[in-house]
Order: sequence, then C-alpha cells, then structure tokens
Amino acid sequence: MTLEQIDNSIFWQEHVRDNSRDPAQRARCNAAIEKLMAQRMEIKRALDERALDRGAREHAAWYDTSAELR
Repeated sequence: MTLEQIDNSIFWQEHVRDNSRDPAQRARCNAAIEKLMAQRMEIKRALDERALDRGAREHAAWYDTSAELR
C-alpha cells in the first residue's frame, strides 16, 4: 500500500468509528487504525532511510568528483 492509500483507509476507519454506536465496531476500527498507523510508520521509515542513503551516495559522489578536479 502507498501512503496515500493508508491515509485514505485511516480516514474511513475513523469515519466509521465516529459514526458507530456499536462498541465492538468501534474496537475493530481502533484495531484497524492502529495496524494502519504501524504500516504507515514502517513505510515512512523505509522512505527516510532510502533518502538518507541516496543523500550519502550523492555526497560521496560529489566529493569524489571535486577531488578529481583538483
């Protein structure tokens, strides 16, 4: 799932939870929201790690290039 899909799912789970009077339904929605939030955090962490790795590679490549120019 993408972050947008997860955010959309969270939105609708919250909508159902807020409009439901059934305690069991609310509990199911809360459990689903917690699961989706955990998935969202995992995806965000992976994206952040990839961005840091990419930045480190670009930084190293820039210094390699500038060292060659000297």
